[in-house]
Parts: sequence; C-alpha cells; structure tokens
Amino acid sequence: MYDPSAGTFSPAHAMAAARMDQTATLLRDGRILIAGGGSPSAELYQL
Repeated sequence: MYDPSAGTFSPAHAMAAARMDQTATLLRDGRILIAGGGSPSAELYQL
C-alpha cells in the first residue's frame, strides 16, 4: 500500500487470484477495486 505522507510503499495482503494487466480504481469510501487481469473476479482492498 502507498503512504502519501511518508511517500513510501509497503506490502499488502496477497490477492485471491493471480492477475496481470488489471485495473485499480480508488472508490469514494477509500477502498480500492482491483478487477480484470485474466480473472473474471474482482477484489476490494481497504486503505
């Protein structure tokens, strides 16, 4: 995950499905929607 105050990245938990060329969309409630990438599913991450 990215920490904008520190300008650093840290590892997030593993995804349920391997993905390549996925999209990531920041939702209004602060979660991140990861979709596509060769998998018909989507995942949500909480910041």
